[in-house]
Amino acid sequence: MLSINDLSVSYGPVAALSHVSLDVQRGEFVAIMGPSGTGKTTLLRLIGGALKPTRGYVKVDGQPTHELDRDGPGDQPRVARVAEVAREQDEHRADNKSTRHVQLR
Repeated sequence: MLSINDLSVSYGPVAALSHVSLDVQRGEFVAIMGPSGTGKTTLLRLIGGALKPTRGYVKVDGQPTHELDRDGPGDQPRVARVAEVAREQDEHRADNKSTRHVQLR
């Protein structure tokens, strides 16, 4: 499970993300959507452990992502990122799994 709680990060005086919370269950698909400059890439970098938050935490199976080994069991990545794809549909079904979208403003 991915757990994000009260996540904030700043680049100097600029707040890139402020008080973001989200839980994603194993097997759930989530799309992160929003205009340019709303913190989507910053959120993905935090989830992947490439950035440490200014406030709050990101955990995978209870462990902070910036402390995770880069590889999980069987050399599979524990956190992966899928390239951005423009879609006109707000919701769709993929392999009979529902997709939830997260809108950043």
